[in-house]
Amino acid sequence: MKDGKIPLVSADDIAQAAFDALFAEKSPNTDYYLVGPELFSYDEVAALFTQVLGRPITHKHLTNEEAQALYHSFGLPKEYAAMLTAGEALVAGGSEERCVSTSKTITGTHTLRQFVEANKGVWVKS
Repeated sequence: MKDGKIPLVSADDIAQAAFDALFAEKSPNTDYYLVGPELFSYDEVAALFTQVLGRPITHKHLTNEEAQALYHSFGLPKEYAAMLTAGEALVAGGSEERCVSTSKTITGTHTLRQFVEANKGVWVKS
């Protein structure tokens, strides 16, 4: 299965887009894709965390069955767990990558690296 990438978006960029839409002179009256400025696979996210935190961070690849069992162990209904893994399969196939360059895309400015560096203390072991 392909390791799809996701345009992770900052909460600050979401807030800015909401502000801009709410206070626009003319209502956009449409839906937009709000995306981050970079595409990341889960392995690339783990590598970035490793670089910033200075300790190994890994992403464990799970089969659909393993992921569904994990979600179910958290108390999620089996049907919902199946829906989540179906969504992950779409991401693996590139569904999120296709949202990045459409006429209805708003691209945020805050990078994942900026977020991790700004919040590094959350993940540093004492």
